[in-house]
Amino acid sequence: MDVVALGHELSQSASGQQRPTTMRKIPATDVLTLVIPAQFCLATSVAVTKHEAPLLASTLPWTLEDRLIESPETLHFATGQINQGKAHVTVVSLSWMTELQAALGLANISPTAVVSEFSLLPWQEGQWTLLLEQRAGKAVRCVLRAGEYQGFVCVLSNLHFSLQLFLNENAQTPTDLVIYAVAELAQNVQQHLPALLQTKYTVLHQTWWQTIQPAISKQSVSNLLQGKFAPRFPWQHWWQQWRLVASLVLGLLVTDVVATAWQTKNVQQATAANDAGIVELFRSVQPDAVMVDPQLQLERAVSALGGNKHSGLTALLQTMAPALEKMSATEIQSLDYNHNTGELQLVVVTNGFAAAEALRASLQALGLQTDLLGSSSEGSRSRSRLRVKA
Repeated sequence: MDVVALGHELSQSASGQQRPTTMRKIPATDVLTLVIPAQFCLATSVAVTKHEAPLLASTLPWTLEDRLIESPETLHFATGQINQGKAHVTVVSLSWMTELQAALGLANISPTAVVSEFSLLPWQEGQWTLLLEQRAGKAVRCVLRAGEYQGFVCVLSNLHFSLQLFLNENAQTPTDLVIYAVAELAQNVQQHLPALLQTKYTVLHQTWWQTIQPAISKQSVSNLLQGKFAPRFPWQHWWQQWRLVASLVLGLLVTDVVATAWQTKNVQQATAANDAGIVELFRSVQPDAVMVDPQLQLERAVSALGGNKHSGLTALLQTMAPALEKMSATEIQSLDYNHNTGELQLVVVTNGFAAAEALRASLQALGLQTDLLGSSSEGSRSRSRLRVKA
């Protein structure tokens, strides 16, 4: 297995985002893991029930919304395996990840996994892990892992203050602080530790690679190569193996195109007949009027007679009222109505996911187009986002 570590040499792109300036070309390999610095990503976890697992990718932005500084639309979310009702999640900047993938392509690097450095640091319950690392001409970088998904990144000059602040915010102190560093970096590390940790630390003289290497083969953390960043398939190799199948599929496609053309012709004939019916109806209603756009003119005539008064948000809410009244324990947190599309999005808090699904079914039964966009659990309550349209 080969590993490429993305260094800290960054430049400003035209868009203002940071990106790697250079990457060396490496030999092709079956398994290649790219490790990105901890300061570029958020490592956290979310509770996931069995019924929420299929919707996890779409609900993550709303579930983690309160923990994020940036808008969810500007971020890329990656999930790991679900273990004991929890899923490991890594979040990075969407634009940064896009530029990183472009830089990898220019360097002829095709990793099979992109993981956060933070998730590879050794850690166990009750123990804190501190990694000290320095590159040529750079300040000493400190990465602390104080829990499965807790920690921070700072420079050595700020380590004492950062550790003390972290101790103040945590109710439990570690039984041991394990420091991974080469000998020259570990010499004066004690003076950068708060008094509470100066008798609880152990130094292991290891390089950055020796520290994270044992965890790479496990691949239990979330791989950022998901969604739009998933590895491309080896189409050329597959083409040699699947040419006959592709030929058969092409034949079926041609047959489908012919059938579609026939159906299109039938639809066009039906549309022409419908247009003729509209013209006939217009003439029966307004025989002396000048006909320009008969359908639009009919709609305006109906509106003038008061036939279009029950449109918009008010009418939509009136239609929804019977379903909402049945759900007495449902709390509506927010409403977002788009006048142009007639679409209403609402966030509701219910007694579990089943209640949210029951509300969706009730609205659907009232003739409203209703979709459940996502749901997340908060104890015995569930927060769900619904999209409703008449």
